[in-house]
Amino acid sequence: MSDDRCSAGTLLGAFLLGGLVGAAVALLTAPKTGKETREEIARWAQDTTEKTKEKLEVLSREATEKVRKVAGEAQEKVREVADRVTEKVKEGTEAIRGKLAREKEGEA
Repeated sequence: MSDDRCSAGTLLGAFLLGGLVGAAVALLTAPKTGKETREEIARWAQDTTEKTKEKLEVLSREATEKVRKVAGEAQEKVREVADRVTEKVKEGTEAIRGKLAREKEGEA
């Protein structure tokens, strides 16, 4: 999606609302028999269902891609932090050992 602030639910809701409004206008402006109107409603419902499924598939793929990207970035950050923590622990351990060694030498 081009605008990250627009949620999938909002987009889908707008899509469905637009379809409903368009169908209502078409039904109200076209003089047809009941049978023709029912057939048209059935076609519209089928088309809308297919379009909705297609849009949901696209949104699902986009969401999956974003989740994978964010998960990968988070995993990399965790590795970086873990590496820094490990390095700092090593430095602290070495500093303590050095201080203990100096104190031990001073006692001797």
